[in-house]
Amino acid sequence: MAGELTAFMYVLEDGAGEEYDARHAQVWPEIVELMRGAGVEWYRLWRRDALVVGLMSSREPFRTTHDFLATHPVQVAWSGTMAHLFRETTDADGAPLVLREVFDLAHP
Repeated sequence: MAGELTAFMYVLEDGAGEEYDARHAQVWPEIVELMRGAGVEWYRLWRRDALVVGLMSSREPFRTTHDFLATHPVQVAWSGTMAHLFRETTDADGAPLVLREVFDLAHP
């Protein structure tokens, strides 16, 4: 991963996990194309019950990439189909729930 690596999280509504998984088993090709075109080099999601943790590597800083994607019509449409699944996606200021790195084995 050559770019900026960022971990983030979402919280799903109770009982939304199976639908969330099913939606991600059929991600729109337009979303994949958009993310790659926006410089996303690597993107993974993990879920445990209502907690979703993501890890993304992008050529640009995370916030730049996130803000571009969040306003793109394709992403807006995709997010609109998923909005009912989420309890929490941003902090009180509207910023993504980015996780702070506390340890890196490569640089102890």
